[in-house]
Amino acid sequence: VDEAKRLAKYCEENFSFTRLALYTALFTGLRAGEICGLQFKDIDVDRGVLSVNKIVTRVSTSRRLREENQKPTEVTIGPPKTKGSIREIPLTKQVLHFYKSLSKIVNQDFFVAANSARPAEPNALRNELNNITTKLDIPHIRLHDLRHTFATRCVSVGIDPKTVSLLLGHS
Repeated sequence: VDEAKRLAKYCEENFSFTRLALYTALFTGLRAGEICGLQFKDIDVDRGVLSVNKIVTRVSTSRRLREENQKPTEVTIGPPKTKGSIREIPLTKQVLHFYKSLSKIVNQDFFVAANSARPAEPNALRNELNNITTKLDIPHIRLHDLRHTFATRCVSVGIDPKTVSLLLGHS
């Protein structure tokens, strides 16, 4: 809990869009591909919810493209793997505060983690998380551990496991 609070405080006090994405992941349990696929238009600041409807992944390109000296992998944006992964997640007051402040000045079509028409890649978020945890002297954690932290905190405040499962996009 202490480490999560320190990470959240650092992201609050040292704003960047990548850190906003990490902050959001900490308080929503989004997967790496989901947080990278999040666009500002997916956040309904009036209702206080975030919609998960796409993911960003890096996939191997075809052999033909590699033979033509194209890159061996490419970033793709597509639907989540399961219907259960398409969902709405309520936002905490802290997270909603950031998005309300930004809602009038950002391009709604831009991806949150990059503040760009092009999404950030999960590795960029992982690298930033590693940099922050090193700076804060927090033991190494994976980006996916933010998801586990969210789930654990939900259960610890009395949210029933079925609801937590739905928030996480499990079937």
